[in-house]
Amino acid sequence: EAQTILNRAVELDPDSGQAHFQLAQLLHRQGKTAESNEQFALARKIEKERSAEGAVKLRLLTPN
Repeated sequence: EAQTILNRAVELDPDSGQAHFQLAQLLHRQGKTAESNEQFALARKIEKERSAEGAVKLRLLTPN
């Protein structure tokens, strides 16, 4: 049931690093290493992109 809910969360919000991370943790506990690694990679990618976007926004808002 937890996997169904997390799969649905990822489906509804594919840009949610948290949803991918939670799914990755569950898959890891289930011994599904390849699937888990894929979800961890997606979570890292999403969070890295968000971090970069945030840095750009911060630079635009910060006076010289």
